[in-house]
Amino acid sequence: MKIRIYLLVLPLMSCFFSCSKSIEISNPEFNVTVAKQTYKVNEVVEFNFSGSADYVTFYDGSEGHNYEFRERTSIEGAVPQLKFDSEGKFGTQVNTLALLVSRNFNGQLNKESIYNASWDDITNRATLSAGTVVSSGTIDLSDFIQRGPIHIAFKYIGKNMATPQKTWYITNFSLNTLTPDGKVLPIVPDLASGGWLEHSVAGDARKWRITAPNLYIGANANEPDNEDWVITKALQLTSVNPDAGLAIKDLSGPVTQYAHTYKEAGVYKVVFVAVNGNVYDRKQVVREVMITIE
Repeated sequence: MKIRIYLLVLPLMSCFFSCSKSIEISNPEFNVTVAKQTYKVNEVVEFNFSGSADYVTFYDGSEGHNYEFRERTSIEGAVPQLKFDSEGKFGTQVNTLALLVSRNFNGQLNKESIYNASWDDITNRATLSAGTVVSSGTIDLSDFIQRGPIHIAFKYIGKNMATPQKTWYITNFSLNTLTPDGKVLPIVPDLASGGWLEHSVAGDARKWRITAPNLYIGANANEPDNEDWVITKALQLTSVNPDAGLAIKDLSGPVTQYAHTYKEAGVYKVVFVAVNGNVYDRKQVVREVMITIE
């Protein structure tokens, strides 16, 4: 009896999957209209839809949301620019913070891997705090582009002395790429995106503290010598994040209109991608609307 049931189930399952695969997906019948082509800054632009689609994604045409750059992951001829703020206070010890770049660090957080890597000291390219919060200025990393992925590090040195070891805060860290046409695109948009890891080479009681808003380290007087590193993940200086669209419709229900407000003047190519699909097939149409914002 068990054998007969098993033989009956197999044809039923085969029929189910073959029938599912035979479900045809039609092209979306989807169109977009606007009342006019010119709007004011902060004026609501209403996009009206006709037809239907399972899913709709909206690209507003602004920086970071251009349909034509949805698959772009790198830019040639761009200039990588590093910026951060630093605050160094307490104590009188000098040369306690260094900014370094490595092209061959293996990513392993131990003394041997750190010391075996080649590190370019670029501290002199940055303005560091002398007691108050200061900006590093824009640090050009173009000379590292041809070396492949890099790691950026802050190395802290503190000495066992009668005066406190310097306390450092690193904030507002960002690494961007300046494109040949003058646009600034993020590689590491903020400190929290840096993939930071710390390692104490000496003075284990004091280590870099890594939080979303800052990197922090410091020690009191008469504490053991400190050497502590905090290092980013591997960074590709020619990389950029693909431009993203906004999903404005899914299978949850119909959408007949979408409203959007532009904050800056310009000419925008707005793109809607309408999709019908299941796990076996996918069909889409792309609709474009040109909008001028004054």
